[in-house]
Amino acid sequence: MSAVHIVGAGLSGLAAAVRLSGGGNRAVHLHEGAGQAGGRCRSFYDETLGCSIDNGNHLLLSGNRSAMSYLREIGAEDTLYRAPEAIFPFIDLRSGLRWRVRPNRGRIPWWIFDKRRRVPDTTAFDYLTVLRLAFAGSNSTVAACVGSRRVLYERFWEPLAVAALNTAADEGASRLLWPVVMETFGQSGDAARPCMAKEGLSTSFVDPALEHLSRCRAEIAFN
Repeated sequence: MSAVHIVGAGLSGLAAAVRLSGGGNRAVHLHEGAGQAGGRCRSFYDETLGCSIDNGNHLLLSGNRSAMSYLREIGAEDTLYRAPEAIFPFIDLRSGLRWRVRPNRGRIPWWIFDKRRRVPDTTAFDYLTVLRLAFAGSNSTVAACVGSRRVLYERFWEPLAVAALNTAADEGASRLLWPVVMETFGQSGDAARPCMAKEGLSTSFVDPALEHLSRCRAEIAFN
């Protein structure tokens, strides 16, 4: 039996370990420097608040095929709540302005032509800037690619980049955001439905993975 060593038990490390341990023909060894698994995608108990809270800001949409496949593999698919529609409420804290972005069902994005569905003070033409992500260079940031001075950037691209990449838009890579857009908003409203862990990130993404690895006799070393 061949041995595989994986460094890091964040979500990427857990997913790699789960996939490699599935066949039963590899001895999987997972090494984590911290005292727990999950990295930036986990829950922890906060003594001040007296409750368990999620670590970090994570946006998961229904079209994320890799995430859904991972959850199916660890038997945690039912731990997610899936919104019935793709509706994203926004509020500008400076002005108090509120709006909702509502992509339509189907592959043709006619919602960008409807003022009631798109970001206020934007035009349908503004949304064509998404195509720049497809041809972005390896060092291009989201801000440089879609234009940081545009209303659509401030009210849509910037918060999307932070939520999906967990990185500021002026640092996040355009080439990483492009597949996110293509799997979700680029498919249809059905693929852009928000999904949330019913009981917390660890309950959905971490604990079931550790249980799965234990059943597969994978070895996990913390600290």
